[in-house]
Amino acid sequence: MCFRHYGRVNRGTETSAQIVRDRRDSEAVEHLLRLLPEWFGIEDATLQYVEDARAKPNYLAVDRSSGAVVGVLLTTAHNPLSAEIHLVAVAPEFHREASGGRWLLPPSSTCGPAGSSCRR
Repeated sequence: MCFRHYGRVNRGTETSAQIVRDRRDSEAVEHLLRLLPEWFGIEDATLQYVEDARAKPNYLAVDRSSGAVVGVLLTTAHNPLSAEIHLVAVAPEFHREASGGRWLLPPSSTCGPAGSSCRR
């Protein structure tokens, strides 16, 4: 299945996006960040996040109907017991719908390195 389509997405339902773990798709992350210039308008920082997307553990919210990446969460693992959120970005058409929390805050069993716990 190809996920590099960046067109319109099916919005509005909890099941419209599928969460994909550790698919290091830096091109999709860059496209998403460039949709948010008011948040990610510093070019050096944006490029660093794109580079981070190649290496850091991540979760992508992928629209089920179009395959578009509509959200991203990157984490930083500090040790086997802890990890923190490094980046969260959600496509503008999904803002103000609690999509970031619904899609991208994973269950505690999967939020970081094996055996770590997740606190919100």
